[in-house]
Amino acid sequence: MKLQLPIHASSFFSPERRVQWQMVFHSDIFESMRKICPPISDILNLIQCLLTGLVTLAFEERLPDGRYRTTRGLPPASWINENEAALVEIFGQAHFKTLRKACSDTNVAFKLDVFPK
Repeated sequence: MKLQLPIHASSFFSPERRVQWQMVFHSDIFESMRKICPPISDILNLIQCLLTGLVTLAFEERLPDGRYRTTRGLPPASWINENEAALVEIFGQAHFKTLRKACSDTNVAFKLDVFPK
């Protein structure tokens, strides 16, 4: 698998590139690579820190009473803690503390959508 990221973040917002990004981030190959390839996971987590809300990870469950979709817009707090030195260098101490607090708060880091039957 080859993952090509844009030079400028504005590319993520370009309507002309929408289909291209959907093909990259919504493919089955990407889903499995994200889980077994730490550098890809690190890239996604860093993008989630830099461009909060742009890259979200969603888990969908179908239960007898409806469909539940849990969306995560921030990286896990464990990843934030493991990469503290680099993130403090990127964001500064104050922003890092705010980011760590947000990632640790399930009400901020996650969104639950329920679609009843």
